[in-house]
Amino acid sequence: LATLTNGATYRVRYDLRASPSRSISANVIDHGSPYGSFGFGESETPPSTWTRYEYTFTAQTPGGYSNSGSRVRLLSGGGAAWNLDVDNFVLIEE
Repeated sequence: LATLTNGATYRVRYDLRASPSRSISANVIDHGSPYGSFGFGESETPPSTWTRYEYTFTAQTPGGYSNSGSRVRLLSGGGAAWNLDVDNFVLIEE
């Protein structure tokens, strides 16, 4: 968990692979209720081979921010069983 600063610029980087390939959403959210977004949200469709994704975003403190840190959420739309691997995750302030 990391505490993000409102208005600060962050770089998020991670490697993904999935089998079978499936669309996912990646978000940085508040770790406590109401789980608001910090302003980062991307959709990916990772292939079965390792693929690096890298983004820069400006943190926006969500309404009702609990100040309990942040977490990264990776979600899929559901469906059949599948495997998602994540590696080399980095979240740094620029």
